[in-house]
Amino acid sequence: MKSVEIDVSKLAKQVADDLKEYSEETAKIVDGCIDEVADQCVEKLKATSPRKTGKYAESWKAETVYAKSGNKRVVVRNKKYYYLTHLLEHGHAKKGGKGRVKAFVHIKPVEEYAQKTLPELIETRLNLTLADIRSRLTAIDELKDKVAYYSSRDEMKTPYCVFYRESTIDSGDDMHPASLREQTIVIELYTRKIDVELETAVEKQFADFDLEKSESWIEDSKEYQIRYSFTNYLK
Repeated sequence: MKSVEIDVSKLAKQVADDLKEYSEETAKIVDGCIDEVADQCVEKLKATSPRKTGKYAESWKAETVYAKSGNKRVVVRNKKYYYLTHLLEHGHAKKGGKGRVKAFVHIKPVEEYAQKTLPELIETRLNLTLADIRSRLTAIDELKDKVAYYSSRDEMKTPYCVFYRESTIDSGDDMHPASLREQTIVIELYTRKIDVELETAVEKQFADFDLEKSESWIEDSKEYQIRYSFTNYLK
């Protein structure tokens, strides 16, 4: 019996193909986006699938069928009731051949959602701007009015946060122009005492990046400095 499923990962190819410098860091970002959109597809299918007992709707899952970074494959499928997907999505002839059972189109809209959302999400994650970083940090209540670009850090009182672009590297050469600029972003959180809750809040805002974290005590100002850094790319 034919099954209807959504191969979320293949939708990332149109963006990935444009990334000539497809580094390990870029692969992690793309893989994270694939997982995120796949989970969204599962929730949408559970919410919009035909329901009689609810068993069919609740059986949608995202399954990683190939996990190599940079070439990850995730499929959203109804493994338990695979034989119903095609019948429900497209309808079928009634028993005895008199008429057809109405189609319940619920998979195609979710696939179209994934086709639109995944490339946009990857583009957003790969083109994180300084304004985006400020927006994520100021979304934290304790840091709402205490986030600044590096140059104005002396005016801040703890807890506060500063951020800056540490470096930018253009990939490519004269024969192969760069398609991306690699940038290293640094975020520094300053507190009077260890604040695990605030650190966790910052880390959650940038959970889609591979954060490097270090801690130090600044004797002159009597502050803890929690330093985060990560790499992303600008087209």
